[in-house]
Amino acid sequence: MLRLTFRNIRSSLGRWIAIFAIIMLGVGFLAGLMQTCPAMLRTMRAYVRDSVLYDWRVVLPDGIDPALVGETSSGVRGLRALETAVEVDALADSALGLDDVLRIHSITEDINKLTLRAGRMPERPDECLADSKLYSAADVGTKVRISPRNDAATLEKLAFDTYTIVGTCTSPLYINYERGTSAVGSGTVRAFLFLPRDGFSAGTKDTDLFLTLETEAEIYSESYDRILRLTQRRLMRFAEEHLGEGTQRVWLFSRNNNVGFTSFKGDAEIVSGIARVFPVFFFLVAALVCVTTMTRMVDEQRTQIGILRALGFGAGPVMGIYLGYSGSAALLGCVAGFFLGTAVVPRVIWLVYGIMYQQSALMIRPAPGLGALLTLAFVAVSCLATALAVSREVRAVPAQLLRPRPPKAGRRLLLERIPGLAGRLDLLWSVALRNIFRDRGRLLMTVIGVAGCTALLLAAHGIRDSVAGVVSAQFDEVALYDYLAVFSEEPDAEALRRFADGPGQSLEKWKLLYQGNMDLDDGETVKSVIVVAAEPGSLDGLVDVHVGSRSVPIPEAGEALICPKLAETFRLRVGDVFTLRADDGRRLELTVAEVADNYFYNYVFISPDTFAEQWGAPPPKLTVFAEAAPDADLHRTAAEMLDFPGVVTVLINADIADRLDQMMSSLGYIVLLVLVFSGALAFIVLYNLTNISIIERYREIATVKVLGFRPAETAAYVFRENVLLTLVGALLGLPLGRALHRFVMAQIRVDMIYFELRIAPLSYLWSLLFTMLFVAVVDVFMFFRLERIHMAEALKSNE
Repeated sequence: MLRLTFRNIRSSLGRWIAIFAIIMLGVGFLAGLMQTCPAMLRTMRAYVRDSVLYDWRVVLPDGIDPALVGETSSGVRGLRALETAVEVDALADSALGLDDVLRIHSITEDINKLTLRAGRMPERPDECLADSKLYSAADVGTKVRISPRNDAATLEKLAFDTYTIVGTCTSPLYINYERGTSAVGSGTVRAFLFLPRDGFSAGTKDTDLFLTLETEAEIYSESYDRILRLTQRRLMRFAEEHLGEGTQRVWLFSRNNNVGFTSFKGDAEIVSGIARVFPVFFFLVAALVCVTTMTRMVDEQRTQIGILRALGFGAGPVMGIYLGYSGSAALLGCVAGFFLGTAVVPRVIWLVYGIMYQQSALMIRPAPGLGALLTLAFVAVSCLATALAVSREVRAVPAQLLRPRPPKAGRRLLLERIPGLAGRLDLLWSVALRNIFRDRGRLLMTVIGVAGCTALLLAAHGIRDSVAGVVSAQFDEVALYDYLAVFSEEPDAEALRRFADGPGQSLEKWKLLYQGNMDLDDGETVKSVIVVAAEPGSLDGLVDVHVGSRSVPIPEAGEALICPKLAETFRLRVGDVFTLRADDGRRLELTVAEVADNYFYNYVFISPDTFAEQWGAPPPKLTVFAEAAPDADLHRTAAEMLDFPGVVTVLINADIADRLDQMMSSLGYIVLLVLVFSGALAFIVLYNLTNISIIERYREIATVKVLGFRPAETAAYVFRENVLLTLVGALLGLPLGRALHRFVMAQIRVDMIYFELRIAPLSYLWSLLFTMLFVAVVDVFMFFRLERIHMAEALKSNE
């Protein structure tokens, strides 16, 4: 029996390889996906532990009394360690550009430990560490000059006006690419610096108190959140007892308020969600391939089964031959797929998330238990499909098995009954169509298999279209302005006139308005949003606020236009109410008027009357949106604007688009991964179905060859049916691919980026062409198989 099993593998190696490959792909993709989320969480746990990320951050804007530190340590139960720090936002000139907003921190020793990426730690008070996300090793040794345009209060907090970069680092305060918002300059922090404590002036008070807790609870767990809530109550009671009334100057921020820490949890859950869905699909594909393969194989070997049964072999040993055939392919496919998927898939996905997060190498630990579970599941599916295919034959009496199964009777098709069409239909086409509909099981298997493959290819191309088109959609369809300039204080009418006569000469159109940063916090999620206040019609030609093809006006007071990403994150709909919080604690309560198209960052558009109603007076207008004249040099005009008195920052949209485009290109790794798996799956399924079709039609093919068909005519006779079935399956796969693309894009979520559901018309064409190309390649392989058919052997009677 063992010998027969090996002979079956050797004689039907193509089908054995098909089962092996489809299960290797399935297990590899699954094992990789299912181990990515644990590996991401493991990496984050190690980073949080090694860097001693704070559990609570207490901010006292007026400064922390040193006596309060000792009282807090002894007066609040459950604390492990605490440490104070100072933080200053300042405009600075550096290698990044002129008057960028930098967030300057003091270096802490025991909490929020820095990771040195290049250079060395500061040894002098006028030395600093720079943000490794935006500074490189080549910047070590360069100077950072604190801009004299800072206000006096900021300049008084810093001991020097120039600091030397002696190294680059990462900080657990900034786990992802976001650097936060600021009331200084453009409102967006560009990078961070870390100074020794004596790099600040002697009179500067610490404003931040970082606390860590006595807990071993897992990060992102409910038990950890309960501990945070308990400690929060203790901290509030302590503040009321020691700081008196009004202690609400005091701001409490838990680790869960850290944007990078919270975003990481969401991204890990996305990968976990995808891993929970894909098993169903791959189980179905594996079962389809195994049932099709083993059913055809058993049909071919009815005579051998009949002989074995006639010789006295029981149903169990006979079934064991075929279980050994499919089971060995499944077992080896599981082993190869597990190790290949573990080594490749998590690292490819981590390359994408490496865009946003600053941890080092992903901590992958192969999970033998997962491998055993997947192996058991896929081998069981393979063996169950085999048992279902074989059980019908082994129950039959040997005399029936020793006779060939009579071929299904051919019937006239409905097409052939249409008057005027029957006589026009070519004989070979009539035979091909009759063969297709005669074996409806093969028809369904082929159409379903091809439709699934086409759907995967279209979904993969759709992901590419949705990702690749997001930059052009933002900067060609929404943000039409070329420059964003920021004043240090609101210019008066005379300053605006001088601006128009100066750099405004190189501008086609420009508008002064309010743009600032606020936070949207629903208690579970906190996001930074960019608020733009503009009068109706004032943004024409600068920002195209629209929903689809419909332009949307700036709403009335108390209402807001929000972007799709905010609506998705906070589950906001038209008519819902939400609240924004400014840095100074003031709030805006807004009603969603429309969800307008926007792809990068979280924008909220409101009327200036909203500020007048809720705050009494609008905040100063500091931001200019400007469109360059057709013949203007973008960078020269930007330099002219930056030289204008009062302008502290100028951003060029084209430069921002280039940086974002580079970031989006990294997402191509995931698209490539999906395309590779989709293409491999399509090729294997088509190869297997075509191979089965040829094997079961050996006598028919030998007959047409004996009748004098030339090689090309024989191939056309056989492959005509495959091409027709493939075309039908591919056309049915297109709407299925749209649905699959919609589902996959719902799982791909990148913070502050909204991916629109887009499938380019060419993607439909490419998906069809790729599917037909796979059929053509398979047919080329199978052409030589047709040539090797021995006519005399194939036409011998079974007796």
